[in-house]
Amino acid sequence: MANTRRPIFELHIQPMFRTLDRVHMTRLAANKRIDFADYQQVRAKSAKIVALLNDPSPMPTRGTGGPWPQEWIDLFFRWTQTDFGRLAKPTGSNFKLVLDAPDRYTLSCDVARPDASATAWFDVQRAQPDAQVYELVMEQIDGAAPAPETVTVEERIRGPLTVAEVVVIDAAGEHRLPLPTS
Repeated sequence: MANTRRPIFELHIQPMFRTLDRVHMTRLAANKRIDFADYQQVRAKSAKIVALLNDPSPMPTRGTGGPWPQEWIDLFFRWTQTDFGRLAKPTGSNFKLVLDAPDRYTLSCDVARPDASATAWFDVQRAQPDAQVYELVMEQIDGAAPAPETVTVEERIRGPLTVAEVVVIDAAGEHRLPLPTS
């Protein structure tokens, strides 16, 4: 049985474009350039991308790791045919960062989800010694019956952390949570 999950840009499409692909496309003339990290540009130029992927001399070229396997091309095309799915950025509330044990933290917040099929989580944007940045995201399933409810989203963070705060980005902006010491 084939998986019919709707492709989502941030989860399924954007990761197929490698850093090399993005760099090559930024070197083109302005009228040919596509920023593969930009949802709006990929959506707007999706027909051109499909043509490049299916061309007799497809992009990316064999000399740069291409061409894409047919299942990737099919996935990209299915994304274009299922209304260009993407993650939503909800608004969180009651943000907390709690020290559970030495070098172990729990990041949490409350999120209103539109129905029981919607899933929310913290997506790591940067996890480096100088920054711990998360984005609150939600995947919604089309056609689900409305049944709004508030749920708590959690992320376990293992340290040691060398930052003074953890940053969470949601629809309302940035939330800076000081690193607890006890």
